[in-house]
Amino acid sequence: CASAAFRAGAGLVRMAVPGSIADAVDRALLEATTIALPETVSGSIDPGAVAQVLYAAMSFDAVVIGPGLGADPRTAEFVRDLISVIELPLVLDADGINAFQGQPELLKRASAPILLTPHAGELARLIDPSADPITTAIAAAEVTGCVVLLKGQPTVIASPSGQVRLCIEGDPSLSTAGTGDVLAGIACALMTKHDLMLAAPSAAWIHGRAGSIAAAHASETGVLASDVVDVIPTVVKELL
Repeated sequence: CASAAFRAGAGLVRMAVPGSIADAVDRALLEATTIALPETVSGSIDPGAVAQVLYAAMSFDAVVIGPGLGADPRTAEFVRDLISVIELPLVLDADGINAFQGQPELLKRASAPILLTPHAGELARLIDPSADPITTAIAAAEVTGCVVLLKGQPTVIASPSGQVRLCIEGDPSLSTAGTGDVLAGIACALMTKHDLMLAAPSAAWIHGRAGSIAAAHASETGVLASDVVDVIPTVVKELL
C-alpha cells in the first residue's frame, strides 16, 4: 500500500504500525518512515494510539486505514474512534471496513470524506447486498455517507448523491493477495490532489491497467502485488 502510494505520486509516506513490528516494517521500505504505536496483547493496534495518529496526521493530506490491520476487537475500536475525530480524507479498506460490521451508520458521523474500497465479501459484512453490484454500491454509499468503490468486473464507484462510475479496466491477475492494498495506496495518493469522485475511478483505472500490463509481462496466475506496484509509473505516464 505504501509503495503504491509513492508510485502514484505521494511525496511522503509514513506507516503507523504496532510497535513490535515497526523496525521490520521500516527496513522493508526504505523510502517510507514508520510510527510505532501502542499495541494490544495480540500485537494489534491499541485504541490508545488514536491521539498519536492524530498528532502525526497533522502534517499529512490523506490517510489509509485497513491493510494488514487484523481483526482484533480492540483494533476495531481504535478504527471507529479515529474515524470519528480525524479530519483528513480517508481510504478505508479490508479490516478497516470490517470494523463497522453491522454498524454502517457510524461512518456517517465521520468528520472527513471517506472512500470505502471493499470487495463483495467485505461489503456484504457491512450491508445486505442485492443481486446487482451497482445497486449494492449505491445503497452502501447512501447508508454510510461514503464514496464506495466496489471491486469487481466492472468496478463500481458510487457516491452518496447517487453518482455512479464504472471501470472496466482490469485483469484476473488482480485477484492476487495484496493487490487490493495497491489500489488503496493509489487512491490515497490521488485523494491528496482531487475530490473522491475523480480520485476513485482514476485509481481503479490505473490499478486495472497496471494489472493488465503486469500480466502481459508474466501471466495472469504469476503476478504479485509488487509487480503491479512496479508498473504504476508506466501507467501514470501513459495516462498523462
